[in-house]
Amino acid sequence: MAAVSHRLFARTARTRRVRARALQAATARTLEALETRVLLTSTWTSLGSGDWNVAGNWSGTQVPTAADDVVISSSGITVTVSDTRAAHSIQLSAGASLKVTGDLTLSTNSTFDGGVSLEGGTLQLEGGSFTLNGGASLTSGKINFRGSTIINNGTMTIAGSGVLYASWGPNNLGGTLDNKGAIQQAGSMTLYDSVVIKNESLYDFTADGALLAFGNFSSMLQNAADVVDRVGPGRRAAHGQLVCSEDRQRGGDLH
Repeated sequence: MAAVSHRLFARTARTRRVRARALQAATARTLEALETRVLLTSTWTSLGSGDWNVAGNWSGTQVPTAADDVVISSSGITVTVSDTRAAHSIQLSAGASLKVTGDLTLSTNSTFDGGVSLEGGTLQLEGGSFTLNGGASLTSGKINFRGSTIINNGTMTIAGSGVLYASWGPNNLGGTLDNKGAIQQAGSMTLYDSVVIKNESLYDFTADGALLAFGNFSSMLQNAADVVDRVGPGRRAAHGQLVCSEDRQRGGDLH
């Protein structure tokens, strides 16, 4: 009887130790997760404009990484990305500006209430929804979106050598451009058949704008407002169903 009691006692003790270790591990994981969430927000703290790649311009004196949610809320300043950088997301307040002369990759929902300008750089959008409220200017750079949705509520200007590029990538992720403001296109846009343009406002092709469509363009353009084509014949290249034989302005599909 004593031997049985001893074995039961030993088994109970081992069970308690196992449960205690499991509880400690779970508690440690919870604390680590909470700590990580606190550390993953990087806020611009400089009183003036400056380079993204300067640690002293950011909270924690660390340059944001691909795991960081970036907050830029100082009015009247311009933050410049001049080399290759990445962030999880960006919240850009009205009155602030983001200028990309290097390469910046974002991977989840971001809101730009301030202006965004691409000057020889690339803004790579790898997933999520990206809301442009403060306008975007692409004069010599590129916005590339894969598996993402761009919601344009301001004015997006594509000019010069600026490019809005919808890359399908190896997994054919596609994407959506939802225009609720105005797009003025004198640069180029490249689309694949898994990409959709929803035009709810004004889409204006001007000057030497080029639209390269790979696939069935009639299913790619969901137009509920005005598409203005002031370029004329011979200005469109398509590997799908896109025909543009004369200047026109119309509400409906551009064919």
